[in-house]
Amino acid sequence: MPNRHFEKLTLFLLIFSFFIIPINGIANTDSTQTIARIQPGAVEIGASGSLTSIDGVSEATIFLHSQIFKAVSGKSLVGVGGEVGFAHIRSFDQLDIQGNISWQQPFANSAIYYFFLLGGGLRFEWLGSFRETLYPAGGNIGIYALISQWTAFRFDYRFQRIFGNPISNFNEHRFMIGISVFLRNK
Repeated sequence: MPNRHFEKLTLFLLIFSFFIIPINGIANTDSTQTIARIQPGAVEIGASGSLTSIDGVSEATIFLHSQIFKAVSGKSLVGVGGEVGFAHIRSFDQLDIQGNISWQQPFANSAIYYFFLLGGGLRFEWLGSFRETLYPAGGNIGIYALISQWTAFRFDYRFQRIFGNPISNFNEHRFMIGISVFLRNK
């Protein structure tokens, strides 16, 4: 039952974040006001949480991520980074270490960036003395909602195919909500 409460809290936070929190630049009609942007050379450091559903079983996970952004063309940016994720479910533990490459673009004249991310890596699972290594690979689609030049809310959906399971490979779907801090974003 606690997972149902987590699902309701996640949905509430998503609705709250999109409709209640004022985001710099969404309705910017003052041409003298500066819109927050992710600049080339900026470094993102953030934390995200997720609710995962695998064949009807739900779990909560925390991710720490970082990436550096480079300009490609116009306002488009490419990011290269990595993340570490951890989940604990009763006596079962899981550690993810992944690398990724991303592309992001601001939406119209706003502080909202949409992004696409491809990545993969290693997943270590253990239950008591039983240990297993799996290989997740997949992609994310999401948005950054900048609330200042230095901070943003991050919302993304991740699909991954998990390889290396001794029984069968499986699909994993995650909806992640997080906050990011941008260093060197001048």
